[in-house]
Amino acid sequence: MYANRRRVMGALIAVFATPRLAGCTGKEKPKMTSITVELPGLTIQMSEERSADRIALSYVVTNTGNQTLFLLDGIHDRMGEKGVLEMRDAPWVVVDGGNAVLSARYMDPPPGVFVNTLNYPLPTRIAPRETSRRSFAVALPLLPVTPYRSFRSPPRPEIQMMPMTFELGYFFGRPGIEQMAKTVNTSEGPRPAFDTVSEEGQSIARLGPFGNVPVVVNAVRA
Repeated sequence: MYANRRRVMGALIAVFATPRLAGCTGKEKPKMTSITVELPGLTIQMSEERSADRIALSYVVTNTGNQTLFLLDGIHDRMGEKGVLEMRDAPWVVVDGGNAVLSARYMDPPPGVFVNTLNYPLPTRIAPRETSRRSFAVALPLLPVTPYRSFRSPPRPEIQMMPMTFELGYFFGRPGIEQMAKTVNTSEGPRPAFDTVSEEGQSIARLGPFGNVPVVVNAVRA
């Protein structure tokens, strides 16, 4: 349905905010980086805060266009109690060509992996001129994890520093599209579900790089 509309957008300029001061404790506070990206139909304001053992990401997306915007950041990986889908508060982590990519978007299963059900993100709906806020956090060093594969650290982890980026999937609605959505009960409340999103049908905003982060490069399948 959304074929041939994929656009991969790169943030070219990073604006570095002043790191927070530690006060009189003498302890180093997390450092913060901020980026603002303007794309056709939307603006993304994102901040990354990093400490020795975690990365916290938060962003505000504004729909600057005239169509409804759907962010593919409602990611999930398991069904909880009473049929309520548990939403993730950590992004997917993909190692791609020596880069660590934190991701909130639709992903196809990797080659050779067969699944009974595809994992479709449950979109965040943003009406024209409206905004949405969301936060993710992930532990360091990073371990790869996708909707179809998860990994754990071995007894002797090998750590490699890699540039980190963040990518966010989205698409714009059209007349009648919302009538095609199903409603799914999640830990964040009801969300729309579309089973017609595809790798080619989503647009992707790519933000960063945010500097180097430690990644476990000899992780084993969980």
